[in-house]
Amino acid sequence: MRSQDDLVSFLRYISTSGHKSIKKFSARAALLAKPPNFFRTLPLGSVVVYPDFIIFLTLNTNSPGYSLLFKEVFDKVNAFKTVTGWVTEPSSLVDFLFEKLPEAFERKSDVEKMFSNPNSFFVSLESVKSVVANFNFSQGHSITVKTATKSFVVCQDALVEQRENYFESMWKMLTGQWHSDIINFLKSKI
Repeated sequence: MRSQDDLVSFLRYISTSGHKSIKKFSARAALLAKPPNFFRTLPLGSVVVYPDFIIFLTLNTNSPGYSLLFKEVFDKVNAFKTVTGWVTEPSSLVDFLFEKLPEAFERKSDVEKMFSNPNSFFVSLESVKSVVANFNFSQGHSITVKTATKSFVVCQDALVEQRENYFESMWKMLTGQWHSDIINFLKSKI
C-alpha cells in the first residue's frame, strides 16, 4: 500500500521541476519484494520514468494475485461473447451503445482514477537502494527495485508489447535487452 506522502511528493516534484518523463512503457507492476510466479497476477498499467521519480499508474483496482488473473480471463471471455453476439445479432450493438454511453460520461477521469488507485505507486529515485534485473524464460523480464521502506517489481507483459512490434519484443526477450536503458538509469541513482 502506498502512502499519500509519495503522491504529494510526486505532485510537488512535477509542479516545481517542469521535468518531462524520460520513458513510458506498458508493464505489470506491484509493491512486492520479488517477482511472482506468474507475472499476469499483477495489475497491468503504465510505468513512467522521470529524472527523479518512477511511477506506476493503473486503472485496475483488484489486488495482485490469482483472483486478478482469473478476473482478466473472465473479462476477456465476456468481451468475446459480447462481440460474437454483435456478429450474430447486429442490433445488439446499438443496444449496447445506448446502455454504455451514458456511463462513460458519468465516470471520473482516468487520470483521477489512476492517481487515487491503491495499485498505483510513486517512488522517489533518491530512495533507491538496489536494482536487480531478472529473467524468467517462460514469462520474460522483470525489474526489482528496493528502497529503504518498500520494494516493487516491474514485469514484462509480452502480450501487450507484441501489439507494438512482434519482432522487437521477441528480440529484446531473447537478448536480455528489455528496457536496459531504464535499468542502467535506475542503477546510476543508487
